[in-house]
Amino acid sequence: MKKLLLTSLLLVSSLTAQVQQKIFFSSATFLPSDSSFTVFYAYSIGYNQLVFEKKDESYYAALNISLEILDDKNSLVKRLFDSKQLTVKNYEETNDASKQINGLINFQLPEGKYSIQTIITDLNSKRELKPRPDSVVIKRGKIFQPLVIGKSIECGQTKYPGFINLGGSVPFTDDPIDLIIPILGNGIETIKVAVLNNGEEVYHSEVKDKFVSTLTLELCNEEIIVKTTDKHLKTTNFIVKNINEKLGEGMVQLTVEAGGEKKIFSQYVVWLNKPFSLTNTESAIKSLKYIEDKKAIDKMLDNDEEMYSSILKEYWKKYDPTPSTKFNPLMGEYYGRVDYAAKNFKPIDQPTGINTDRAKTYIKYGKPLKVERYSNGSGKVVETWHYENPGRKFIFVDKEGTGNYILQNG
Repeated sequence: MKKLLLTSLLLVSSLTAQVQQKIFFSSATFLPSDSSFTVFYAYSIGYNQLVFEKKDESYYAALNISLEILDDKNSLVKRLFDSKQLTVKNYEETNDASKQINGLINFQLPEGKYSIQTIITDLNSKRELKPRPDSVVIKRGKIFQPLVIGKSIECGQTKYPGFINLGGSVPFTDDPIDLIIPILGNGIETIKVAVLNNGEEVYHSEVKDKFVSTLTLELCNEEIIVKTTDKHLKTTNFIVKNINEKLGEGMVQLTVEAGGEKKIFSQYVVWLNKPFSLTNTESAIKSLKYIEDKKAIDKMLDNDEEMYSSILKEYWKKYDPTPSTKFNPLMGEYYGRVDYAAKNFKPIDQPTGINTDRAKTYIKYGKPLKVERYSNGSGKVVETWHYENPGRKFIFVDKEGTGNYILQNG
């Protein structure tokens, strides 16, 4: 039975799990130009952080972005603006934390140290958000900041690598992630790259895979892409494939050696949509009660608390559909369901919905294919959940009118 329930997690996707998400992501990446440097300020904000207004049959949001670039003497160097408008067709999309609106602002700067201060104004609510300033140190040299790229994005008739290191972080995911490391200078055939993850060396190699071109970032169809041109100063761009396979959450230190120069870049691997129920490992282990027997859970808890995290990862490792990476999508899906159930099935007289019959069903089988709600002959509200895989239905009745639906059949 447990195997069936775990298998169903792979087949049914929960698209509306509550997530722990940073409100605003931004990063400042610079690349050499002919006489100075081009800075690409990329930003992203989740749909669920915006205020939408209904217009006709759609929902509309809009925001303004204001940048102030200050030098190391706190003097204003540039002031730049951007604006965004967004229309979605249904209310559910307005609360979808997995969707973001992206933007890109390009500008030129000479060498120096700068602070980028941002103000985001939601035009529907008039609310202002002032995230922590981004800092950028622009210095001439051979080795430039690596670009973190993900799946290809179609723009026109061509596919381009997607730029995904918003916020200066590497996403914790099982999707393939590559690095492009730009090197300025002629005749460099190889570079040395070493990667430490939480103090442990996970990658050390001589990299030869490369191409020569001018790199630039562009916004296409609301996605940020990496393009190549021949208009400005060219770099030799080395490619490190599938860098995320060995990376777990935490600090990453990337050391690059090229042409007698050595640079160290520090970033974090961040699970951007990490389920809230995974922030407490003891509670996460207890939440296995929907698919695991009590004896096995008690055995896991009969250890020192500092071991809970590794014990939980080891438990889910047995069911990992992508064992080549440290990210376990089955584990993420399960605890996403726990989050959703706790939030969305809460009765009036209870602090959480996690122990209700609907929660237990949702956590085991995921989002139903169809939900029917109606009143029965006694005036009680009934919900019938239909599943295609496994092919069955569950009938719940709110007997007391408190939102606590009791399983009657299923």
